[in-house]
Amino acid sequence: MLQLIRSLEANVRNFVRNVRQSPRHAPHLPFTLSMPDPHSGQAERQAMVLNGYTRNISETGLALIVPAIRKGDHHLAARNRKLLIVLELPAGSIRVQAAPVRYERLRSGSGYLVGARIVSMSDRDRIRFLRYLHRLSRAVEISSRHRMTIG
Repeated sequence: MLQLIRSLEANVRNFVRNVRQSPRHAPHLPFTLSMPDPHSGQAERQAMVLNGYTRNISETGLALIVPAIRKGDHHLAARNRKLLIVLELPAGSIRVQAAPVRYERLRSGSGYLVGARIVSMSDRDRIRFLRYLHRLSRAVEISSRHRMTIG
C-alpha cells in the first residue's frame, strides 16, 4: 500500500512538473522596484521606489511582495505599467523590466503580492538569471532524490 501511495505521488509530481512550462522556485530574494514617471520626460525620475522580496520566480515571471500598491497618484499595477526591478541574486544584482499582471492584498495585511511577467532584460543578466534558476532546479532534484533514498 505504501509503495502504491509513493508511486501515485511521484506520478502527480511528474505531471505537475510537465504541465508547468516554467517551473517556479521559491527563494526570498530582495529587490528594489521603481516605476518610470509617465508624466516626466526624464527617464531617471521615478514615481515610486519600493523595496521588497520575491515569493517565487520562474523564467517568465516573478511573484513580488511589496509593502504598498500605490504612492500618491501612482498605482503599481496600473494598465500598461512598466516596472524596473533590480533583483539581488546571490552572485550580484540583475535588472529586469516587467509588467504587472495581477495583485492581491496579503491576508496578514502587511503588504501586497504582485504577479509580474518578465518583459526584458539584458542578455548578460538573462544568462545569469537562467544559471541561477538552473542551480535551484538541480538543488531541488538532488534533494528529492535524497528524500526518496531515505524514505
